[in-house]
Amino acid sequence: MSKANKMQSILFIQTLIIIVLFALPLQAVVKQKHQELLTKTNSRHLALSWGDIWNIVRRKKVSGGGRGGEICAIAPRKLVDPDSSINKGTEEIWSVQPLFLWHVKSGTAQKIELFQQGNKQVIWSQEITPAQEKIIYDGKPLQPGELYQWHMYVNVPFPKKSVSIQFQIIETQKRDRIASELNQLETRLKKQGANVEKIALEKVNYFAQQELWSDALREIYAVPNPSAELTKIIQQISSIDYCEATAETL
Repeated sequence: MSKANKMQSILFIQTLIIIVLFALPLQAVVKQKHQELLTKTNSRHLALSWGDIWNIVRRKKVSGGGRGGEICAIAPRKLVDPDSSINKGTEEIWSVQPLFLWHVKSGTAQKIELFQQGNKQVIWSQEITPAQEKIIYDGKPLQPGELYQWHMYVNVPFPKKSVSIQFQIIETQKRDRIASELNQLETRLKKQGANVEKIALEKVNYFAQQELWSDALREIYAVPNPSAELTKIIQQISSIDYCEATAETL
């Protein structure tokens, strides 16, 4: 090897050593920043509060809702265009055992009935107590992709049937994707030590981000022994007039 080539080799090796020495602390910094980002992302799940959820859901404005005179269907509800009150389509719901939520302005509910679209036969019905304004469907799981309708019978003060509200269970492929994401979310939160209510809180946030408002409400109302903070949120939800055109609703 010539003297010139030997000098080039020595310079190359020295340069390589310098690059490696500088790269090692840089890699450490990058790794540290990545870990900090992951920590912030994971801690966000534990930092979210029911107050944050309330701020999310109360900003969701929908004109009209499930309007039926004195009977206000909150979930599932009719989707309308907030600017024109034109029907926007059918609400999609992930849960095959959905929540039914309503408000009777001046009267009492008596019974709720559920039908499959195109079939006049009642597939599920429940008697309602005078003060009751919600119920979670407890019949045979509804079918993905299928359309359903529900209505109520009330005294306002005379017997009356509400308008029928149509909704659809999300098709199988999309339901499975959502189920997988919810399972991953729950697994991660359990590793972080989250309790049942905290997991429910994150699921509500997930459904809200997906604009699956009936599922978000179901998760809220399904929490056993709700905390004082969650109880306050439920009371706030119940106090809103969802069927007024100017109301802030889910």
